[in-house]
Amino acid sequence: AAKAQRQAANPNRAMRGPGRPGMAGMGRMHGGMGGQMLTMADANKDGRVTLQEAQVSALRRFDMADANHDGQVTMEERRQMRMQMRSRTQG
Repeated sequence: AAKAQRQAANPNRAMRGPGRPGMAGMGRMHGGMGGQMLTMADANKDGRVTLQEAQVSALRRFDMADANHDGQVTMEERRQMRMQMRSRTQG
């Protein structure tokens, strides 16, 4: 009941789960890097991000961050990835 009330109070809030809109439109709601990440994840450019598209995109980002390819992303690897992303957007 409380969840339904929250959703009714904020109709633009994305819902999750089978048969629900999911992440579609979240880029407009959040903007910034979140919006760009969702746009990049939308492989078929239909304006929606499926679970499969989101997983593929997340794994691609993980692989890029895992500099030594040991299956773990350390704080230093995260810092390096952030610096690379900043240099791309600023340059």
